[in-house]
Amino acid sequence: MKRIFTVVMACLMFTGLFFAQAQKSTNEQVQGNPVNKENQNYVVVPFSFSVFPIIVDGIKTICYAQINIGAGYCDRLQGLSLGFVNITGEDAKGVDCSLVGITGNDFNGLQCSLVTYTGNDFKGAQLALVNYVNGNFSMLQFGHVNIVMGNFNGLQDGLINVNGCNFKGVELGLANFIINSNSGVQAGLVNYSGYFEGLQLGLVNYSDYADGVPIGLVSIVARNGQTHVQFYADEMGFGNIALVNGSRTVYNIYTAGIDYTETYWTYGMGLGIHLPLDPFYVNIEILGSSVSHIDTWDGDDILSKVRVYAGFSLFEHLSLIVGVSLNYYYSCCQSSSAYVPPMYNITRTYNNGGKLWPGIFAGIMF
Repeated sequence: MKRIFTVVMACLMFTGLFFAQAQKSTNEQVQGNPVNKENQNYVVVPFSFSVFPIIVDGIKTICYAQINIGAGYCDRLQGLSLGFVNITGEDAKGVDCSLVGITGNDFNGLQCSLVTYTGNDFKGAQLALVNYVNGNFSMLQFGHVNIVMGNFNGLQDGLINVNGCNFKGVELGLANFIINSNSGVQAGLVNYSGYFEGLQLGLVNYSDYADGVPIGLVSIVARNGQTHVQFYADEMGFGNIALVNGSRTVYNIYTAGIDYTETYWTYGMGLGIHLPLDPFYVNIEILGSSVSHIDTWDGDDILSKVRVYAGFSLFEHLSLIVGVSLNYYYSCCQSSSAYVPPMYNITRTYNNGGKLWPGIFAGIMF
C-alpha cells in the first residue's frame, strides 16, 4: 500500500513539474508560430503524464502529448492523447486513442476508443464501439453504434447508424436512420430516411418523401410513393393479383395467381420502373415466381418474366393495363413439372428442359 501511494504521488509530482515548466513557455511559439491573440491566455504543455487530471482555475492548457493512466484533461489538444479517459475541454487536433474520449468542441484527426464524444464538428476518422458527434461530421466513421446529430459527409459503417440532419455519402449497417435528408447510398437490413434522393438497398426501406431509388424486399414511401392493386390474366391461363408498392419511379411488385383449371398456382415478386407518358404510362418489370401443384405445394418450378405494359386511365383511380412479356420456365424436378401451355406453339425448348416463349396479358389496376 505504501509503494502504491509513493508511485501515485510521484506521478502527480511528475505531472506538476511538466505543468510548471510549461508555464514558462506561455509566450513562446505554438507549433513554430508566435503565440497569437487567440492563444495568449493558454499555457503550452509539451508533454504530460498523469493519473488524474489537474485543472487549475484561470489557467488553460494547450497539450501536445499526454499519457494518462486514469484520466487526462487539457483545454486544447494539438497532438496525441493516450489513456483510459481523455478529456479535451475545447478543440482537439491530432490522435486520441482512449477507452472513453470526450471533446467539448471540434475534433480534427483520428479518434479510436470504445466510446467517443465530440461536442461540435468532427473531421477525420472515428473508430469505436460507440461514436457520438453533436455537430457536423466529415470523412470516416466506424463502430457498432454511430450517431451524428448534424450534417454528415463521408462513409459511415456500423451495426446501427443514426444521423440527425442531412447525409451525403455511404451508410452501411444493419439498421440505418437518417432523420432529415439523404442524398447518398444507404445499405442495410433496415433503412429509414426523412427525405430521400439517393439509393436505398435493404430488406426494408422506408422514407417519408422520396425522389431516389429504393431497392429491397419491402420499400415504403409515405407521402409521394405509389401503392396499387392489379388484377390481370395472361396467355398461360392464370388469373393473377398483384400489389405494387414503392416510389414514383421504382417499385416492388408482389404477385399470386391460379390457373383456370385450379390445378396450379404461382407466387412471386419483382422490381419495376414507372415511366409517366401523358396521357398514359409505361411500366417495365422483372418478375420471378414459383409454380406449384395446388395439392403438393412443392414449388420446384421457376417462372421468370420480363414485362412491358401500358396503362390507360379509365377513371381517377382505375386504369386499364395491356402488355407483352418474355417468359422462361424451368423445372428443378422434371417428374413434378407443371404444364405450361405455349402461346400459338411459339415455344423454344432447351436441353435442360427450360422453355422460352412470348406472352401477352391484360387487366386493370386500382
